[in-house]
Amino acid sequence: MKRTMLVSLGLVAILAFALMAGCDEKAEDPASGPAAGKTLVVFVCNADDEDIGDPASQTTVGDVTQSRNQVIVFTSEASDDRLDGTGELVVNNDTRTDGSSTGWGTMKITNDGGTWQGNWDAASGAKVNGDVYFAQNMTGTGDYEGLVCRCLGIQGAVTLGLDDSAAYTGWIEQAE
Repeated sequence: MKRTMLVSLGLVAILAFALMAGCDEKAEDPASGPAAGKTLVVFVCNADDEDIGDPASQTTVGDVTQSRNQVIVFTSEASDDRLDGTGELVVNNDTRTDGSSTGWGTMKITNDGGTWQGNWDAASGAKVNGDVYFAQNMTGTGDYEGLVCRCLGIQGAVTLGLDDSAAYTGWIEQAE
């Protein structure tokens, strides 16, 4: 319980720091230190109820409900215009009867400049107020060729007041 709460508070602190840093032009493209050459970003992905599809399949095995290939259409609004756009999230999730879950899938954001596409993984503890934590890497195409966006996210109705939205913080850098 303590570990889960610390993770929750840590992620909220990271998001708050990134929001503040995103407002300072000097923080946008640091010249030195561990963030050198990286553009700090914060973005929110919003989905309406009608944009959240049902899973293609759902099976219960023991105390785990396995949901596969649920498609969610969303809009992304970011501190960096390169991550603004429309997107599609494909969700696979294993939810246990205690409320904890693990998830994985793909995410794609598209705009006039190109696309960001990649894989994500997520986890939720049973006693973390229903918050889900994401880790994700997306590779850019089009104008974003050669760039990668690395981010952490949270979908938390309690912690952040988000229902069908997820908030992310991270950075854009040159691909290795």
